[in-house]
Amino acid sequence: MNEYDLKSPILVLAVCMIIGLVVQYFLGLFWLGSGFLVFSLLLAIGLMEDSDSRSEGALYDSSNETQSEKLSHRKAVRLHKAIVLVSLLCAVLAFYFY
Repeated sequence: MNEYDLKSPILVLAVCMIIGLVVQYFLGLFWLGSGFLVFSLLLAIGLMEDSDSRSEGALYDSSNETQSEKLSHRKAVRLHKAIVLVSLLCAVLAFYFY
């Protein structure tokens, strides 16, 4: 019925929130904001790694990709950037309203 597997993103978000709780325990920062900050940093690192692996001279060879594959990758990168920005916005709002 649903073509998306939501177990992995939910698990990553839960682990980031647990890290946020640990940050709150040791540093006193709000756990929700810290969790969203960890989540957005983790996604930003993944985005940078993806762009680095697709750069010229990297291990990934994109010469045999079709146009539809390139288009779907651009859409995925755009969605990835949007999720990073939304999670950063959630972190800022959580820190602001705490």
